[in-house]
This record gives sequence, C-alpha cells and structure tokens, in this order.
Amino acid sequence: MRTAVIVPALLSFVLCPVHRVSAQDQQVEVTSVPIPQRLDARFRIVPTQNIWNVLLLDTSTGRVWQVQYALSDTTLAGRWAINLEALVPAADTKSGRFTLYATHNTFNFILLDQDTGRAWQIQWSLNAKNRGIIHDLGGVTVTPDGGTLRSSLTSA
Repeated sequence: MRTAVIVPALLSFVLCPVHRVSAQDQQVEVTSVPIPQRLDARFRIVPTQNIWNVLLLDTSTGRVWQVQYALSDTTLAGRWAINLEALVPAADTKSGRFTLYATHNTFNFILLDQDTGRAWQIQWSLNAKNRGIIHDLGGVTVTPDGGTLRSSLTSA
C-alpha cells in the first residue's frame, strides 16, 4: 500500500514541468491601503514613497519627525527630528492645524498651517545634514479692505 502511494507521487513530480524563476525576474509590488485617521488627532502618520520611512506630524505645533522601521535587529530603526521647534506660540496650538502634502520629490513635503496659509518645504533624509526645513514658503494674509488674499513673501 505504501509503495502504491509513493510511486504516483514520484511520477507526478517527475512529469510536472518545473519553472525556475531567477531573482531578477521577480517583481514585488508593495501597496499601501489608506488607514482612516481622525481629523482632530494631534499626531498623524504620513507615508513617504520609501517603504521603510514615514513622517510623524504633530498637527498642533507643526513639529515633524522621520520614523524608520526595520524587520531585523541589524537594520537601523528610530525617530529623527526634522524640526523640533513649534511653528506657532503655545496659545495658538490646536489639533489639526498643520498638515503635510507630498510632492513629486520623494524626500520633500510641504508643511501647511491651515489657519494662516503659511507653508514650509521640509525634507527628510537618512543624512542629518540634509534633514530639516529647507525653505520658508511664506503665507497668506487677509487685507483689512475686504479680505483680499495676498502672499506674505515679497519679490525683489
């Protein structure tokens, strides 16, 4: 009886075609399903195009950290400040005030103060010298003569 089971199994193994796939031919697609987040949450995770790094935004102060995770103990993991200084006085903080927008550059995001329209270009990086607020993009102010919006940056 045992021989009757082994022989058909061996025949099926020998007769079935074997497909060898080299590592170069394999492609892995990583997709991220948006996870619902509360709009009034103080902290928000913002994905980057890099699968190992996300940004952690303090939506009340505008502070941002780069968070890198790892699957092994031999790989670097941790949290690094992009900007540690609050961008508004403590009296003006409120959850949901700041948000981050991705750009077409993997490492650059626009940090927006949704109350004033002021914006900053921030950059994350594995190199501390390349991490931080790159440009203050100015803001928008409302004029007293009827609410016309104008940029707070002046061109020279």
